[in-house]
Amino acid sequence: MTKRWTLLLIAAALLIVSGMEADAQDTPPSHGVVFWSAQGPMAVKRPSGIAAHDPGPPDPQRLIEQLLEGPTPQEERDGLRTAIPSGTTVASVLQPAEEMVVVRLEIPGRELERIDHEAFEVIVRQIGATLRPLAWGDLRIQVRDPASGDFVALAEFLPEIEVPVKPSSAGYGEPEPSTPAGGQPPAPGQGQPNGTLSGKTVYVSADTGMVAVEDVEQRRIYDPVTGDEDNIHELEVSYAFKLLLDEMKALGIRPRLELVDAV
Repeated sequence: MTKRWTLLLIAAALLIVSGMEADAQDTPPSHGVVFWSAQGPMAVKRPSGIAAHDPGPPDPQRLIEQLLEGPTPQEERDGLRTAIPSGTTVASVLQPAEEMVVVRLEIPGRELERIDHEAFEVIVRQIGATLRPLAWGDLRIQVRDPASGDFVALAEFLPEIEVPVKPSSAGYGEPEPSTPAGGQPPAPGQGQPNGTLSGKTVYVSADTGMVAVEDVEQRRIYDPVTGDEDNIHELEVSYAFKLLLDEMKALGIRPRLELVDAV
């Protein structure tokens, strides 16, 4: 009798375990799309749309389509937003070479004119982080030119950065005599000027000089060439310089920076 109950218990346990494995196999995998918040990029889960047993990477076009859908009403109440203009659609996501990803978007003309430098930076970071499962090393974001119909770099539609000119004794609106390179440091106690074009942070690998990759989901910053997280340095740069780095990377250029010890 005891053996019979033992066999029944073992059979029941096997049925429960097999049922749990079947449920796990039938559960579709999920992935993250990245929106923006007051604290910076924030990844949220979305269904992948692929079979649970498919070990391959998610479909990049599906990832971008879900990103363009924007945050849900609840996510908006939680403070999430997107810098990608409303009405934007994805024309294609291409992978013409190893580690290269080209995202082609259709942005309404009026919305395209409203994209400023800060919105551009957020758009690049949102798309780049969303496509991180592709392990890209060269990300290019293109939009259809309303005038020509061709796809061109999104950076081409950014407004020029206006450098303010303060009045001088030479006459209103005329620039003052030039100062030595680097400008004059602020007076003691004044600190550095604040504003839209100041206080940007970049991470650079001292080993290769490459701008480091910020992986939001894994919460790590690493060298895009070696994958190492050691010897990564945090630098404070101007907004204009940060924008230049982002535009170069969007065009497929990988800038290398040489770090030297401050004297």
